[in-house]
Amino acid sequence: WSYSLFVLSPTCPTMWPRWMTTTARMAVLGVIVYTMYLLVGGPAEDGPVKQRRRQMERDVDFEPDTVKAVHRSVEPQPVIIEEVAKRHEREPEAVVERVAVAPEHDLEHVRSRMHYWDDHSNHLVGTAGSEPRKYVTFLRDCGGFNNIRMAFEVFVSVAWLTGRTLVLPPPMGWYLIDHGPFARMKPKPGERSSVSDEMNFFNMDGLRSAVPVITFAEFAKREKDTLNLEQWTGLLETPSQWDAWPDDKRSEQWQLTHNWEQWYKNEWKLTDGVAPVQWGTGGHTLFWPNEHTVVQHQSRPHWTRSVVEYTDNMREQKVLSFPSCSGVHAGNDPDWRYLDQVENFVTVPQSANYPAPDARRGAELDSWGSEKPLINTAIYHSFLRDHIRLTPDVFRVAIEVIRHMSLGMFKYASMHVRRNELQYPESYLAADAMLKNVRGLLIPKDTIYIATDEVDPKFFAAIEKEFKVVRWGDFFDAEGRSGPDRKYPLDLSFLPDHRVNRKLEGLTEMAICSMGRVFVGTHLSTFSAYIRRLRGYVRAPDDKVYEHTTKYDAPQTTHFPHQGDIFHDNPAMWIDLRTESEP
Repeated sequence: WSYSLFVLSPTCPTMWPRWMTTTARMAVLGVIVYTMYLLVGGPAEDGPVKQRRRQMERDVDFEPDTVKAVHRSVEPQPVIIEEVAKRHEREPEAVVERVAVAPEHDLEHVRSRMHYWDDHSNHLVGTAGSEPRKYVTFLRDCGGFNNIRMAFEVFVSVAWLTGRTLVLPPPMGWYLIDHGPFARMKPKPGERSSVSDEMNFFNMDGLRSAVPVITFAEFAKREKDTLNLEQWTGLLETPSQWDAWPDDKRSEQWQLTHNWEQWYKNEWKLTDGVAPVQWGTGGHTLFWPNEHTVVQHQSRPHWTRSVVEYTDNMREQKVLSFPSCSGVHAGNDPDWRYLDQVENFVTVPQSANYPAPDARRGAELDSWGSEKPLINTAIYHSFLRDHIRLTPDVFRVAIEVIRHMSLGMFKYASMHVRRNELQYPESYLAADAMLKNVRGLLIPKDTIYIATDEVDPKFFAAIEKEFKVVRWGDFFDAEGRSGPDRKYPLDLSFLPDHRVNRKLEGLTEMAICSMGRVFVGTHLSTFSAYIRRLRGYVRAPDDKVYEHTTKYDAPQTTHFPHQGDIFHDNPAMWIDLRTESEP
């Protein structure tokens, strides 16, 4: 520094011409210094380099509905230039900045990859009150969220295939969400008892664009005379109604809901016009539209279970009833528990052997409330991907986490480590043993996002010695808020109360794990299974099956073989839907 100052000094004999006066030398020096100042930093708050540095340090958040100009091509550019409007809550006069963002951190780029479905919201559907007067009713599965989800996908698929209206059960307490031995997502002390229904967790607009859906209270009011349902017209329809229900009347509603559940298990199946469907997925496979057509056009045999069909007698019934967990053996009953990855249960003709012209494919997907006898795997897989998906807030929050500077789309590894409420002891390992098994899948100094219900903050110390570990608590506190007290604060002003609903934490972490470069799951976990499906949908670089109880020397080159069980989806669910230009 001393030498530099001497060389630039107006008195330096080797720097300046002898004929130039000291005043002239100082003037030229001033111009040089000011030019360097503008190029390097600019004014204290507005210099382009400082703007970029602030962006990299704080990861500017974006309004979901802000209009942005993004220069994109088939192959992502090294740097994407965005027009970012500052949040109106903080600055009423929105100021537009030009910010350079790498693709893995760019909002629009990450969102376009995360939003894997085709949007059918503009397709013609029926209006309220025009739903078919034949129905699918069900009891929810007796397990946790992913068990409920898998059974729900079965019920939705049957309603869609048969052209019936899907009837949602009344809101009730869900295991490990509203009640149970919580390790995470705990209700606050003193919080009122809560209930849930499918509207909390699934995108109902996407579902209703393919399947007519009503609540049981609506169903009871509509069919109270034909099916003797007058006593159930007082059921609440949504969790929000329950939350607003007066304290002095809540016990009455609890009792009414409990009575309804017992009635459904024991008496509903005896009602004229109601057909209890003994299609438990543990022992049955539905061949659609019938066994003859499937056998003729199906080259992927995995038919180790009893084949069931939708018979003419069933078509005549007003209601198909799925009374989950109501058999003699309750949760272990192969006839009355509908617990399986849905594509393992519903078998349709393969696309290669039973091609569907584009016009027919569109007609089948858009035929709201009518039976679909002419579908193949491509049409069915499109339906599952596009119409049975998680609620929008899950993806909105996950995108903000994924594009944060601490991660970046497909720039980190992800793991799911289940440590509580899993009945399979062979799935548990110490952290150092996990690391020995999965080190071959990681790169030096890798960043690993770990989704876990482990409560010991030191449990992953062995992994943290070698790798950067990122977890939910680095972004959010116990109430789902993010702020300066977090290691990686986020702006959540786009959410109600500026916090993540505790019931959506697990679902959001599934979405975060889906965007890892590689994912390592827990053996015999349906949570891990759904992450793998999401990874197939978002076209993750490596969508193979990895589990931390198995040792890997390097990434796998082939898919896990189709097993036809509740822990593995068939990869054809997403591979069949990719175009030739997609990985």
